[in-house]
Amino acid sequence: MSSQKEDELLDIQLERAADDWVKAMDDCIFFIENYCMLKDQKAGRPIPFKLWPAQKDQISIWMGNQLNETLKSRQIGITWLALAFALWHMLKQKYFEGLVVSRKEEAAISALAKLKFMYDHLPSIIRDNLYPVETSNRLLLKLKGVESQMKAESANPEAGRSDTLNMLIMDEAAFMVDAPTIWTAAEPTLEKTGGPAIIISTANGYDKFFQATWAAGKDGQNGFKCNFISWNGDPSRDQSWYDMRYRRAEAQGTEALLKFKQEYPRNDVEAFIVTGHTVFNQEMIADYLNKPEYRFQLGDLTGKGVFYPNDRGMLKIFQKPKAGGQYVIGADIAEGLEKHDWSVAAVYERSTKVQVAEFRAHIDTDLFSNILNSLGRWYNTALLIPEINNMGDSVLNRLQKHLHYPNIYRQVRYDQANNQRIKKLGWKTTVSTKPVMIDALNSLMREREIEPRSKKLFEEMKTFVRLDAGMSSRMGATGKNHDDCVIAHSLAAVVLLEKPLMGTVSKNRAAVYKRTGKYSHKKRGGLDRNKVFKTR
Repeated sequence: MSSQKEDELLDIQLERAADDWVKAMDDCIFFIENYCMLKDQKAGRPIPFKLWPAQKDQISIWMGNQLNETLKSRQIGITWLALAFALWHMLKQKYFEGLVVSRKEEAAISALAKLKFMYDHLPSIIRDNLYPVETSNRLLLKLKGVESQMKAESANPEAGRSDTLNMLIMDEAAFMVDAPTIWTAAEPTLEKTGGPAIIISTANGYDKFFQATWAAGKDGQNGFKCNFISWNGDPSRDQSWYDMRYRRAEAQGTEALLKFKQEYPRNDVEAFIVTGHTVFNQEMIADYLNKPEYRFQLGDLTGKGVFYPNDRGMLKIFQKPKAGGQYVIGADIAEGLEKHDWSVAAVYERSTKVQVAEFRAHIDTDLFSNILNSLGRWYNTALLIPEINNMGDSVLNRLQKHLHYPNIYRQVRYDQANNQRIKKLGWKTTVSTKPVMIDALNSLMREREIEPRSKKLFEEMKTFVRLDAGMSSRMGATGKNHDDCVIAHSLAAVVLLEKPLMGTVSKNRAAVYKRTGKYSHKKRGGLDRNKVFKTR
């Protein structure tokens, strides 16, 4: 056949392929299902990449969000999916530069091999004429025409440092020691280019990066879109498949069962279950989290004790004050807004030990004092137990001397100078008193004698650990996680466990405000919500 006729035939073939290819470049799911091939794990032959529902959902999430984190069960095909997504970008975006980071070099080579496999099995008439290879080795694929490329690297402190990064894939990020450094290096470039970050992993307990990023993303603090894919993300796995493997793991003992739940989780709570130095029983927390969330009402409370419903309010009400009811409020005061800590107030009814309200916000200490004053008076002059470490002293001072709050907890302390026991307002947390407050909450929950209703509390309990196995008093949140709710609820638990109910209280909440004299809506409690809250 003459060269001219060969060119004419090629033009005809390209024209026929063009319409579908244009659609593929506009629709990632269409591209993957019609142009990508997987390698069959058993036979090694190419098979069509037909997406499962969970995979289609994941593609839609990646398409709609720049920062993405996927917590997955094992063997759900998400690495293949992410590399198909990267190949699509390579073919449609001129000068595209992508990077996949894996735990070790062998894994990085294997990851890029998956992308090359899909590239090699594109229709030759499109691949060879529109996207010929310029450079190909174990850690790089670079294409002519579009001048795009995909690199692979093992996890190391220098990975992710690039001026022109258009996509970052971190595969099994929970197992990367250098994951925080890699992300810190790559984030500014991705912010500049607008390229997506795709962080993928099965769980590895409470690591310093993946789980911390997940927790902050679920809390709406870091901009990450979190997506969980459970064991049945593979449609071939049914309940009988799960039950059989569950029984096998159960027969091998507790450690094997926890490992199974971590690798084939039903929800993200199970995925992050760990053994070791966690303070609260993880299965107990999972039981609490798996319960339907209690109904609540969000709103704001004025200085005169009037509750206004507000969907953006920081006060969560499970139950309004009862006439004659007695309440306790545990209060954890944030060390400072710059540390991104939360100020939390947990309110319980003392007779039933049921949580009735919770306030949680980034807020200045003087304004938090006003909130505690208003909240305490609304709940029939509740017994208020604020932690007075760090910024807590200023809150206590304002409550006592400026707002004249009449019902503040007195902690028994030892006065070494005078060799006697004394009572002082507020709760001072020390190496000896911290275990007391934590054990109060732990024992009440273990015996099901308390009814906390805060999902945020349970989330924090998952990451509240003994920071030093040899010192039981050194407890706190792992990594970038928070423990503000744990502290506030533990303070309330101290009173619920130790203090009997007091005498009868006024059934008229308005009378509480009248008795204080100096307290008024105008001077003390008239809070402009826009001035109070720094962030939601």
